[in-house]
Amino acid sequence: LECAHGHGIIHRGLTASSLVITTEGIVRLGGFGLAKSVGDPQLTATGAGVDPIRYISPEQVKGTALDARCDFYSLAVVCYEMLTGKAPFEGKSQFEIIQAHVNAAPKHPSDVNPDVPRELGGVVLKALAKEPDQRFQNAREFREALEQAEAGSRLNAGAAVVTDSVTAAPIVSSPVDAGSNGNHMPISSLTPPSQKNPAQPMAMADFGATPAPASATAFEPSPAEAASMFGDTFASKLGISLAACVITFVLGFLALVAVLAITRR
Repeated sequence: LECAHGHGIIHRGLTASSLVITTEGIVRLGGFGLAKSVGDPQLTATGAGVDPIRYISPEQVKGTALDARCDFYSLAVVCYEMLTGKAPFEGKSQFEIIQAHVNAAPKHPSDVNPDVPRELGGVVLKALAKEPDQRFQNAREFREALEQAEAGSRLNAGAAVVTDSVTAAPIVSSPVDAGSNGNHMPISSLTPPSQKNPAQPMAMADFGATPAPASATAFEPSPAEAASMFGDTFASKLGISLAACVITFVLGFLALVAVLAITRR
C-alpha cells in the first residue's frame, strides 16, 4: 500500500482475498481491479457500494471523496478478522452491514479474543475510525504503529515470564548448624543437585556457605580407600590375577610330585 499510494494509486477494493502469500512467505497485494488514480474522475455512482460489502469504508458508503485512508479502513477489517476470526460488523443483510460501517462501533478485538494484546487491538480500532482524519494518515504510520504494538507485546510477555519465575522461587532463610561455630549453611547446599534450580549456578547456590576447617585425620585414607589404592587400575587387577594363577599352579605341581613320590614307595 505504501508503494501504491506513493504512486498516487488507491486500491479501493482491498479484501482478505487481495492478499497472496508466496511460497517464499512474502505477502503480495493484488486485486487492483477497482484501483484508480487520485486524479481520475469518480468511477462509481454516488451511493454505489464496492463489493465485498464487509470491507467497504464509510466514505465509500456515503459516496464522498476518496483518498488513501479508505484503504487503511479496509486493511483494518482484514486485521480484525485475522485477530478475532470475525468481521467487525455483521448483519443479516447487506443493508445492515453497510449501516454498521457508518454508524456502529466495533468491539475491541481483545474483548472478542482475550489473546489479542490491548495495544495491538487499539491500533486496529484506530484504523477503523469512521472519520478519515482520525485514522492513520499514511501507510508508514500504520506500519510503525503495528511494529510498536508487537514490540510492546513481546516486552510484556518477557516481563510476565520473569515475574512468574521469581514468584515460583521463594527465598528461604538459611539455618545455622550448631556444630559449625555459627557458620550459616544454606539449604541449597543440603539439597541434592537433581532437585536444585537448573538455572541457578552451583556457585551462586552455595555462596553463603563457609566450610569448617578440616582436621588432619580427614586426610587419612580409610581401610576401604587404602585397599582401592592397590586394586583400582586394570593393570593391578590383572597382575594380582596372574600371581594367583601362578601360585595355584605351583602348589598343584608340588602336590602332584608328592603324590607320585608316595605311590612309588
